[in-house]
Amino acid sequence: MAVIQIKNNCLKIIDNQVRELVSAIELGPKWLEEVLSIISMKDDVERIHKERDEVKARLLRLGRAYVDNVMPEEEYKQQKRLLDLSLESLVVPDYNAAEVDPPPVISIAEM
Repeated sequence: MAVIQIKNNCLKIIDNQVRELVSAIELGPKWLEEVLSIISMKDDVERIHKERDEVKARLLRLGRAYVDNVMPEEEYKQQKRLLDLSLESLVVPDYNAAEVDPPPVISIAEM
């Protein structure tokens, strides 16, 4: 019985210490900005990947239409050029740069 009571007291002490540590953590305003920025970037990346897939599908359909002689060569070239330019423009520069150079680690104290 005494051993159980000692264990319970130790657990209460540990719980209080952890509670004090967690309550002492303060996240500054930069933390929220960073999290929102990351969420926004992920949304942009997903949207751009979806748009890139759609443009690639349109390029495939365009190629099929040209091969099937549904459209003249000049119109095909013009449409293909526009779709190629659209595909080139669908990038997220910050995200692509992050793949090459990982972002620096930010400690909670800096936020």
